[in-house]
Amino acid sequence: MKAVDKNISRHENGTLYYVARVKGRLVVKSLKTREIKQARARLGQIVAEAFESLKSEVSMAAREPLVPLLVPTISNPPPLPVPVVTSLVPLITLSDALVLFEASQICLTKGRKSMLKGGSTIVLQSCKDLASFNPASIWSAYRDSGKGSSCNHLRWWLRLFVPFGIKRGWLPYTLRDDLEQIPLIRVNSRKIRIPSVEVVDEFLQMVESEDKEAGDFLRFLASSGLRLSGANHLTWEDVDFTEELLRVLQKGGKISMTPLTSEAMAILLRRRAAGIDCPFGFSDRRLKKSLAS
Repeated sequence: MKAVDKNISRHENGTLYYVARVKGRLVVKSLKTREIKQARARLGQIVAEAFESLKSEVSMAAREPLVPLLVPTISNPPPLPVPVVTSLVPLITLSDALVLFEASQICLTKGRKSMLKGGSTIVLQSCKDLASFNPASIWSAYRDSGKGSSCNHLRWWLRLFVPFGIKRGWLPYTLRDDLEQIPLIRVNSRKIRIPSVEVVDEFLQMVESEDKEAGDFLRFLASSGLRLSGANHLTWEDVDFTEELLRVLQKGGKISMTPLTSEAMAILLRRRAAGIDCPFGFSDRRLKKSLAS
């Protein structure tokens, strides 16, 4: 959130917010506009309402009659009760607190920004306000919904937000203890099962028996290492049959010359001898139908 005027800051989505510190507490309130002129007008209205409220309180206090205070003499007065604070009453809504929290984080990657957004969404769905916010309860409910490794993402988010909220007086300090209860879920690494050459060849023969052209295309993909789009958009000018090289357009516009395997070369020679205009050139609809079959 970036300051644009006195007590006015702009969120990354363009909305303007009233930001001020009142009696040691940070107050953040949406002005519900993106226009600075409207924001200033609404801020002036907020200040005027606050002034009128204060003036009314002072006026009422001045009109109250003075009542003589009679203090009875008590030899052994009972001890005064100690006030107990049962909960914090923050001067900010949960949604505005999350906006301020996300704006304070430095997102160097899209993944981190996505995880921040995801954590905020989960909290808004499972918690109604800051007074009822409890990290252990939020995480447990999310875990019970059947989530796996994403629970660790929520744990990471909570370990950022709770200290942030405690420091600003939105959350009680005791939530640090609840935060420590959240475990790190152990996630087993994925074991990819790689089929043997014989199994792949058997699959390609099955495809060729149903659709020869689709079979050639899949076999060329397997033997050349090209991606689906790259192989489908090849032209004969991209193939150097003398040196058995293939011109490939990579990311960033860089062109590289990739050696062709003997199997990939044989497929291209056979298709060129058949007088085909381009190596493959499936339409999108034809390509999806061939691969689905």
